[in-house]
Amino acid sequence: MISLLGETDYARALPLFTGVPLSLHFRAVLARNSTGMLWVDDPDKPASAYLWDGAHCHYLAGDPDNEGFNKALSGHIASAIKPDACNLGLGKFKVYLGVEGWDDKVAAVFQPASTLQAGRIFLTLAHVERPVRENKLPTGHSIAPITEELLNRPGLENVESVREEIESCWPSLGHFMQNGFGFCLL
Repeated sequence: MISLLGETDYARALPLFTGVPLSLHFRAVLARNSTGMLWVDDPDKPASAYLWDGAHCHYLAGDPDNEGFNKALSGHIASAIKPDACNLGLGKFKVYLGVEGWDDKVAAVFQPASTLQAGRIFLTLAHVERPVRENKLPTGHSIAPITEELLNRPGLENVESVREEIESCWPSLGHFMQNGFGFCLL
């Protein structure tokens, strides 16, 4: 069984989204700072969950051995998610996994997509100090915060890629400008 939860019910699945990056993204969705649609096996007491940000990130959380959920999810991905993603021009995507055991299920859930496993390293900082980086950057380069002025600067290369990345992860560019932050290497 698979059910799409309404946004007001997303908090029911919070205990399933543990560890980085699952908890970070899910909390951003709960705070309405990021987009996401959530499917679960049981709307009242979820044990397995799938979150799609509507773009290039997919998250599997909870019980990976829930075969009924996995089979229903695979069918839903093939019949609904894949066509939507293809219509958006999303030929590649990332899958983030919760507990151990999901890695053995990804190929079956996302069939017939071919999978390539690539590692990522996530770091957290107990105390953030702003380092002086100007001395370590190549001559003529700088790090700048993402602002409306930066995104509208004439002649700046790749600004559309930055804008597209923001819009794929945030409800809107304006919401990012009010609630988010980011930096670019210029």
